[in-house]
Amino acid sequence: MQISGMLLSSGMFFLMFLGMIFLGQLLYYQQHFRFYEEEIYFNEARILRNIAQNNKLKNNQTLVLNIGNVTYKNSLYYVELNNGKKYQLDELK
Repeated sequence: MQISGMLLSSGMFFLMFLGMIFLGQLLYYQQHFRFYEEEIYFNEARILRNIAQNNKLKNNQTLVLNIGNVTYKNSLYYVELNNGKKYQLDELK
C-alpha cells in the first residue's frame, strides 16, 4: 500500500517536472518568435522608406503601398504598416 502511494507521488512530480520543462521551452521559443516578428516589421518599414525616398516624396506627401503608408514630413519618414505598427525613420543618405 505504501509503495503504490510513493509511486503515484513520484510519478506526479515527474510529470510536473516535464510540464515545467515544456512550458519553459514554449516561452523561450515564443520570445524568439516575437523578436523575429518585430525585426521583420522593422525591415518592412525600412523597405517602404527606401521606396518612398527613391520616389522623391515632397514634404507632407504620402505614398500608399499594399503593406503600408509612408508620409514624408520635415526630413523624416513616418511609416505605418497595415498591421498597425508605426515607425519614424530618418532619411537614408
